[in-house]
Amino acid sequence: MIYITRFTALGNDQMTKKFLVAFDPETPQTKSSDFVVPVVESGRVVLFGLKSKRVQPMGLVVFTGKELSPNDVFARLVDTGRPVESFAAALKDISEYLTALKEQRVGDVVAVDRQNGAVTLLKVEFRFTSKRTPLP
Repeated sequence: MIYITRFTALGNDQMTKKFLVAFDPETPQTKSSDFVVPVVESGRVVLFGLKSKRVQPMGLVVFTGKELSPNDVFARLVDTGRPVESFAAALKDISEYLTALKEQRVGDVVAVDRQNGAVTLLKVEFRFTSKRTPLP
């Protein structure tokens, strides 16, 4: 069962040491190193993998250990070769994303959406299940 909680980007300080990596709910044990950023595709905000260059459904919050600014993230996005229609709009979305990311805890599974013109992270209550082997 999935429960969704909304977090909206607020605040002016946009540096963070947290970031999202791609997360596949079908194979939750798989570790990913594909960092994801919000981009506009077909009029809606989606998570785009910087390594895989594919749209990802969800992201997992991880600790990077390095302060990341909106300019750093935008530079990585441009390095992928993905066309950016509006520099100002993309930078604004990334800034809102980083600010909203601060409210999340490491290990949270989130999706991205736009609410009232701002990038919003939707916390997905995901329960990791494992197969238990019966005792002999």
